[in-house]
Amino acid sequence: MLKRFSFSIFTILILLTITSIAFGQGPWITEWYALDPVKGTAGIENGRVTDWLKEIFGKTESEIALRAPDPSIKGKRTIKGEEGSTDYANGKYTLKAGGADIWGTADAFRFVYKKISGDFEIILKAESLDKTNDWSKIGPMVRQSNAPGSQYLFMLARGADGNKYFQERMAENGSATGNGGSAEDQTKFPIWLKIKRSGNNFLGSWSLDGKAWKDLNTTTLALKDPVLVGIAITSHSSGVIATGVVTNLTINGVEPNFADMTSEDIGIIKSTTEELGWAVRKITDVNDSNNISYQIYEKKWGDMSNFVFYGIVGVISPKDQETNLNLAQDDDARVWIGGKMVIESIGWTGGATTTKPFKVQLKKGMNAMMVKVAEGGGGDYVNARFDATDLTFTPKDGVFNYLTSVSPAGKLSSTWGDIKKK
Repeated sequence: MLKRFSFSIFTILILLTITSIAFGQGPWITEWYALDPVKGTAGIENGRVTDWLKEIFGKTESEIALRAPDPSIKGKRTIKGEEGSTDYANGKYTLKAGGADIWGTADAFRFVYKKISGDFEIILKAESLDKTNDWSKIGPMVRQSNAPGSQYLFMLARGADGNKYFQERMAENGSATGNGGSAEDQTKFPIWLKIKRSGNNFLGSWSLDGKAWKDLNTTTLALKDPVLVGIAITSHSSGVIATGVVTNLTINGVEPNFADMTSEDIGIIKSTTEELGWAVRKITDVNDSNNISYQIYEKKWGDMSNFVFYGIVGVISPKDQETNLNLAQDDDARVWIGGKMVIESIGWTGGATTTKPFKVQLKKGMNAMMVKVAEGGGGDYVNARFDATDLTFTPKDGVFNYLTSVSPAGKLSSTWGDIKKK
């Protein structure tokens, strides 16, 4: 039995192999030698072009593509988190925060707050916010708890232009909604923002001078006392830190004592170091449009965005020959044969078994082939098969025969050692 992989917020793989034969073509490659999953590639293109293997093992993709890595050799990757910070001096809050967003069904942001019961009014002046994304956000927030899916109300200014919006999540783990107000009320930094609670009624307002206020939205939401009241900020860009500045913070007309405030990151990626290794894995259904993420990893990934998959297979040819490699992938892919990158395929192919043909050269004997797929979000799959029907593959039935180098360095040997999967 294979050991169960751990699932981190960062994910990398390695894949490929064999299964049923289609008319006029060789079998699908469904058994592959895979790297433990790692997540956090910041987009499809970055996932495709970044050499993650060099970062993890100190060897380039081309070097590792020459042979099957030893499963006893583990790689390590330090995942840089997006922890934020809060500095306070003379009524000025300087906040740094990462976070994917405050939106959807779960939030990722920094929150500086205190617990309040009963009616209240929180006012602050948002001086500035980095435009790490058009929708980086800062402003006063009322929240039931510090859980990422908590109910909340948020009177915010966004990084693109300082314009104000009112957001709310009415049910725990429910979808957030928002209101931007009328077009004639466009604003910019600095801007004053306010939330007022009267029982279960919440009013979001804004002002250019802190004196003349305009109401933006009224919401009725039953929250249990005490609630969390304070400043929220998100960069709306995972792995990127935004800086925001707030002054003139008051709750019920009084500046809160900073020593009584709690500052914490909610729902964000934490810095960590993880160990990664290789093992034989199988694709059990080539027709599944999620045959990497769902089938292979037992449907345990909650976030389907920004993954990279690597897969190695030994292709044994009885002769030197040119043939088509038919590749299906979601989203982008690169293929190496004998340590040389021979294919770059941009964009998902439109279906798990909808392939693009690429002419490749195979030499007589063993050909080490590595596939890399960068997934941006949604379904993710990889399938491949050759037109040639006289090929055999390894790994097969849970056994991977090593591609061992001989003198001179970099050549492939015909000597194989059977390695049983653990």
